[in-house]
Amino acid sequence: MTERRINMTRLFKKGYGQRPYSYLNFETAQEMNERLGIDTALRLSLNENAYTPSPHTKDVLANLELSDLTAYPSSPNKALRKALAKHYQVPEEAFVITNGLEEMILMFTESLIDTGDEVIVHFPTFPEYKVYAEQLGAVVREVDNFHPGEKMNWQGLLEAINDQTKLIYICNPNNPTGEWVTRQEIESFLKQVPSHVTVVVDEAYMEFAENNEEITAIPLMEQFSNLSVWRTFSKAYGLAFARIGYGLFSPEYAEGLSRVRPAFSVNGISELVALAALEDQDHLQKISAKNASERRKWLDLLEELNLTHFDSATNFVMFEYDKAEELVNYLANKGYQVNTHTYPTWIRLTLPKEEAGETVRQMVRDFVTQ
Repeated sequence: MTERRINMTRLFKKGYGQRPYSYLNFETAQEMNERLGIDTALRLSLNENAYTPSPHTKDVLANLELSDLTAYPSSPNKALRKALAKHYQVPEEAFVITNGLEEMILMFTESLIDTGDEVIVHFPTFPEYKVYAEQLGAVVREVDNFHPGEKMNWQGLLEAINDQTKLIYICNPNNPTGEWVTRQEIESFLKQVPSHVTVVVDEAYMEFAENNEEITAIPLMEQFSNLSVWRTFSKAYGLAFARIGYGLFSPEYAEGLSRVRPAFSVNGISELVALAALEDQDHLQKISAKNASERRKWLDLLEELNLTHFDSATNFVMFEYDKAEELVNYLANKGYQVNTHTYPTWIRLTLPKEEAGETVRQMVRDFVTQ
């Protein structure tokens, strides 16, 4: 019997099913161990936290009763919103909780964007901003920012704005470069952005930045109603498995999003572990300090090897090497998966723990200097 195959380009809406970048391409550490016959493989390609989350999260899981699993969770995630409001000293109504920030990007884009609207992003940055906008028929304008040391092409972003512009994304600290901009820079930019344009500052990696309290855009929300700031528990809190993201919005945005947000999209167990992690700020500070120490070692190595790189404030580094593909393959064969991130001569590498960090740094040093 002849197999009949469906033409995906006819099945899905224009732009769907054609994503150029997918997390599904990455092996897990367990899969690498099985393939290579080792037990030391590390996935250093997705910016996952090398350190475990607060031990309080384990206590929460241990105290779960089977009867807890029979009920639907609180749809607006009231307990977590209340805790976040206390943490940031921001009204509870400002928060929208989602199943990771990827759901936030999709939901927010679907809510704002019509065919023909324009979205502005700096390049390079998190690719999903562009992917979801184009799937919804938007024109995405990419402003070149691929220059180590420049941090942000503010003038280019402003010049890209026109009457069709609906949304601007600023990733701070930026993925994949790790560089950051100041709150003062963002404030100056917002003062020049028309009120019909929404500006999202994605601060997924903010807790890793040593000066995060000074550079976060959250205090600017009282001044700019068209500003939204997003955070996640996936990175510094180490809860990527739980899928918890959240955004801070002006009342109009928050109310509108609450009407389109899928009911129960954030499961109750994830909310419980997020609450436990949020309460343990001492653990967060310890993890951030360890990460900062490892980051300094990596940046020093890149200086030593005279490799062009971005000045990261996150849990990853990005550097240029003319034999990037060869180095990536060399590390992969040793059980260390890193990411060329679609840029052929650039490598983005997630920081491992101290001992593994020494091992991988020596591998990079030996390969580059051979």
